Amino acid sequence: MPDQKTLPALKYGALESRAWAVVNSSGKHIGVIDTGSNSVRLVVYDGLRRTPIPLFNEKVFCGLGKSVAAKGRIEGEAAESARTTLRRFAILLRAMKVTQIEAVATAASREAANGEEFIAQLSSEIGIDIRIISGAEEGRLSALGVLAGNPFARGLAGDLGGGSIELAEIGDGVHGKVETLPLGPLKVKKAGADQLDRRIDEILSGHEWLEKFGGGTFYAVGGSWRALAQAHMASIDHPVHVIHEYSIDAVEALRFTAAVSRMPQAELDALPGLSKRRAETAAAAAAVLNRLLRRTGVRRVVFSAYGLREGMLFDHLPKNIQAMDPLIAACEEKAARQGRFPEHADEITKWTSVLFEGESQSAARLRHCASLLSDIGWRVHPDHRANQCLMEVMNAQFAGITHLGRALLALAVYFRYRAEPAEGDVGRLLAFAGSVGRNARILGLALRLAHTISGGAGGILQDCRLSLRADELRLHLPARYTDLAGDALHKRLRQLAQALNRQPRTIAG
Repeated sequence: MPDQKTLPALKYGALESRAWAVVNSSGKHIGVIDTGSNSVRLVVYDGLRRTPIPLFNEKVFCGLGKSVAAKGRIEGEAAESARTTLRRFAILLRAMKVTQIEAVATAASREAANGEEFIAQLSSEIGIDIRIISGAEEGRLSALGVLAGNPFARGLAGDLGGGSIELAEIGDGVHGKVETLPLGPLKVKKAGADQLDRRIDEILSGHEWLEKFGGGTFYAVGGSWRALAQAHMASIDHPVHVIHEYSIDAVEALRFTAAVSRMPQAELDALPGLSKRRAETAAAAAAVLNRLLRRTGVRRVVFSAYGLREGMLFDHLPKNIQAMDPLIAACEEKAARQGRFPEHADEITKWTSVLFEGESQSAARLRHCASLLSDIGWRVHPDHRANQCLMEVMNAQFAGITHLGRALLALAVYFRYRAEPAEGDVGRLLAFAGSVGRNARILGLALRLAHTISGGAGGILQDCRLSLRADELRLHLPARYTDLAGDALHKRLRQLAQALNRQPRTIAG
């Protein structure tokens, strides 16, 4: 591994990342417990890092919010379910030797008449200090989570829990005004459709600051809204099967949420992509989103898989780690774990730049990430590398990337291993990518040629440059490397040249 001090920072907009930087500042696993109104969840992450990876993730629908809505207290079956769940989590945390634990309780616990007493008893029973956080603090941490998942996010973030919604202004990597409102599905779901809309509108009235986001973006956080996103993805057979950064324009979001909010329960129970548990509150969650979109006048909705828990971790990171590009950091770590010569990526990024003159910063960023991931399939059987890498990129827990960006990155890595497209997933992704899919294929073929020339090792490509002429793609080989020009090299140079509508030419000596 190269000396980190010798590697230049690669900048894309306001973010930067340094190749192979060590970003796990604690070296220990971290547990996060979220005792919410709908569910109680434990996530154990691999460390305090810019791109944390969940090692364990379990939730139990305990329904504390239902108990509070019905009786004003946490008691009965809901209370016992929470106790049983948290005792189990405490045992697992001890077995995993997790000593750094962040545990919070949200709306149901802060609103229940016996909330403080109940949480204090639980903390004593399991030996873990659970903090009841305010709505403002919950909103702040959720906003940080959205920014951790997308540092370019700008607009209004909303985290819908069972008992409340936390709204926060975000932009330039920071949050502004934060407000909490009693609009959780457990609070409003008993009303009929029209009455429900009126109730939500009454709660939103008087909050004029929400109108400043007209024409902007709303970032939707929370399990109920993620369930709606999954149902919408299923309804249109969306080719990217991750919820994070799934985007819908406001017109379509209004249509879909209006329809869901008026569906009878039997139809909601059968809705593809919607779990039975989420179906119970889907109509109310859809109504809240619908009325909020109408109130704000935003132009699109983006669903974030990052929220409160990720915000808690992000809040503990040093500022220099927070400032890292999460996508590049994740690709660097994956390259370091799975590649043979990960330091080769910077050289490939520079080598391929001649093919993409005038590209945007976002395109250059994706090209760098593709270079980082261009060797992650070497352990896989050659017949399956292309498909394996395609699926790995498509399903990876990447942050800071849109669905289109993810598709382009996956296609580039696919074509690094296979020159011609196949039917099925690749064809669907190419159709989804549209005209920019051609560039992903060109990049993939360039990565394929780069690894053929260099064998994946650094130090060769910098002396074997490409150049473009009106009708030719030229590969310049210095005299000491002329023996590299075998059949495989000529074949892959020809494939890249054809994709560029040019003739291949090798200039040796």
